[in-house]
Amino acid sequence: MFVYANSFPFIGNKFLIFKCGIIYKYLYQVYKTIQILSKINSVMV
Repeated sequence: MFVYANSFPFIGNKFLIFKCGIIYKYLYQVYKTIQILSKINSVMV
C-alpha cells in the first residue's frame, strides 16, 4: 500500500509532462506557421 501511495504522484507528474508536451507541440506548430507566413509576406512585399 505504501509503495502504491508513493508511485501515485509519479503517475500524476507523467501526465503533467504529457500535457505540457502537447501544449509545447501546439505552440511550436503555431510558431512555425507564423514564420512561414512572415516569409510569404516578405516575398510578396
